[in-house]
Amino acid sequence: GGAEPVGSFGQVAAFVADERPAALPELVDRLLASPQYGERWARVWLDVAARVRAGVPLHEAMVAQKCFTRL
Repeated sequence: GGAEPVGSFGQVAAFVADERPAALPELVDRLLASPQYGERWARVWLDVAARVRAGVPLHEAMVAQKCFTRL
């Protein structure tokens, strides 16, 4: 047992079904408090930084890392 992984199907389904106005702010708070979520995004941004250091324009580096599509 243990906690569900961040972004698991169960968590996504619960969020989609939750019609309360507080659902989104609560989700954001949970994600920001999650070490797994922070680690996931840290890897993405470190990869973006490496691409930029290698001369790739920031926007292209962000698109390459799919920064606009990941949750």
